Amino acid sequence: MNFEQDGFLANFFDYAGIFPPAKLAQAEAFHSFRNYSNRPVGSMINSIAWTCADLPTLAQLAQNDDFEFAVSVIGRASLDWSSWQAAREADIKEINAFVEAVPSARIVNYEWLLPALEKAEDAIRSVSVGDEGTYLGVELDWRQPISDALVSLSEDTEVFAKFRCGGATKEAYPTAEQLGGVIHECVDLELGFKLTAGLHEPVAHIDAKQGHLVHGFLNVLAAAGMVWLDDASPAQVAKILSNTNADDFAIGEEFSYQGHRFDITDLQDLTGIYFRGVGTCSIEEPVAGLKKLKKLK
Repeated sequence: MNFEQDGFLANFFDYAGIFPPAKLAQAEAFHSFRNYSNRPVGSMINSIAWTCADLPTLAQLAQNDDFEFAVSVIGRASLDWSSWQAAREADIKEINAFVEAVPSARIVNYEWLLPALEKAEDAIRSVSVGDEGTYLGVELDWRQPISDALVSLSEDTEVFAKFRCGGATKEAYPTAEQLGGVIHECVDLELGFKLTAGLHEPVAHIDAKQGHLVHGFLNVLAAAGMVWLDDASPAQVAKILSNTNADDFAIGEEFSYQGHRFDITDLQDLTGIYFRGVGTCSIEEPVAGLKKLKKLK
């Protein structure tokens, strides 16, 4: 399997070059995104992630350019329900202006943090993005009791959950049990989910300095697939997520985990319905990790 050409992890990464830790200048990030799009690895990139407040700058960078591209828009932050509503109104104005100014761009995702779990259903109903084919990504905190909110999200097929899996401190990284629990719930509800922060490597590893688990996106792919195809339990999912042995993952004619094989059709269904992808400020790191893993096999 040539993962850069054969559809493996197609449209899987949202390139977030302007976000930490890379935190590139906006012009540099857009230039890098364009370069990636013209290379074989471009098939693995779904969109460029961009803050809604900075869409006017992105419009300037793409002005008078026929480059067709997709954008995942990250909404303004808010602290409570009232400020959340005001933030969404401001976002929608920016999005509509951007779409009008840059007809070659598509808004594929509009993502925002849910300020109050009990408002999940109201929030989904109140947000309307004019661009057809735009999915709503609702960021939730895995530390909170989110089961009811996940049920509300699952009732709309154009909504997915978003979870943050890393940050500046070890407390920002969910344990295998914590992440495994929300993955199991999402797949069980047939609710898509996206992960961001802390997933630059294909296979999980232990942080050398702080000793916490750093998640791998192939671990997550295998875990979601095992719930979907084999009805894996939450405990089994946690075991897969905590597996740091690269020898248990293989990329050949198919992707496999400990002998459990996922062909291209399985992977396309899995990433199209359940594990919607990863937000990453680096494309080079995950691709280098995949190449190393394939070479080892």
